[in-house]
Amino acid sequence: MPLPSCLRLVFNLVGLGMIIVGCALQWNATRKEEDKNLISADIARARNYQIVGFGMAYLTTAAILFLRASEHSLGPTAAFSFYLGAGIMFYLAVVADCEQSPTCSLGTSFEAMDTLRILIEDQYTGDIRDWARQRIGGLVLCHVGSIFALVSAMQGFVYDSLGSCIANFRVATLLASLLSAFIGVIVLWSSDAANLGASTRENVWFICSSTLWIVLLTFIATLTGERELSSSTSVLIGAFGMWYLVLMFQIRDVVNRTPSLDDDDSVIAGTAFCWFALLLCLVVAVLVYRHPGIVPAKRRRSTSMSQSQT
Repeated sequence: MPLPSCLRLVFNLVGLGMIIVGCALQWNATRKEEDKNLISADIARARNYQIVGFGMAYLTTAAILFLRASEHSLGPTAAFSFYLGAGIMFYLAVVADCEQSPTCSLGTSFEAMDTLRILIEDQYTGDIRDWARQRIGGLVLCHVGSIFALVSAMQGFVYDSLGSCIANFRVATLLASLLSAFIGVIVLWSSDAANLGASTRENVWFICSSTLWIVLLTFIATLTGERELSSSTSVLIGAFGMWYLVLMFQIRDVVNRTPSLDDDDSVIAGTAFCWFALLLCLVVAVLVYRHPGIVPAKRRRSTSMSQSQT
């Protein structure tokens, strides 16, 4: 079922509004911390440049929306925009580092938000706590706004192919990946290796965050039948999937050498579930690419006209 152009525009504008408000909150908190000499001018500039990344992610989705509204042939442009947008969003949510310093200087990732949450509960007081809350609120708005903007670039939802054997297998595999990812992330989050201050925290959060984001992209690609999004998701899985095993053994080595970390089995089990979830997402992404299950309205009209003429 193709999405109406007005609905896609509403999703896009809602995403833009969230990103603008989120960036404003982060910029305001950064400016106040710089005025109080809590962070240096270089850290403030670094934060502001990270905020620009959300604007770049939005522009990639807006470009796709504009091309589809003007009925231009997307072709390589759509593929490049999907690759670029998904890569930027993945970086901002997963890779962007968070310095575990008293002021949590940098970071737009899920790990940075969790670190700020812990510091607000345990350490921050007064104005610093309020500014940290602004940063968390701004980051949440920016990430959710990016998802809204990504959905606005979709062509429509796949309803006409549900009921077929391939579609049923695709949905079942997707549900299995969601369950596996949920179990793996919960197990890793509850382990001592994810505690604040642990040297393994960064690797644990990388596994959890990348798993959640890849599952989300796969879910959107399955609902919409977007081949470009499924192919870009496959690239992310191929780039980071095998890295999970490397990180698992690195975390296990640190756990074995640290007396205060005694949940070696939890790390292995959680990583295994996350890795299995990525393999299932790869299967789903390949099926979406091979059998997207959606036919654009313009193509339907041309096909019906050609059949009537014959």
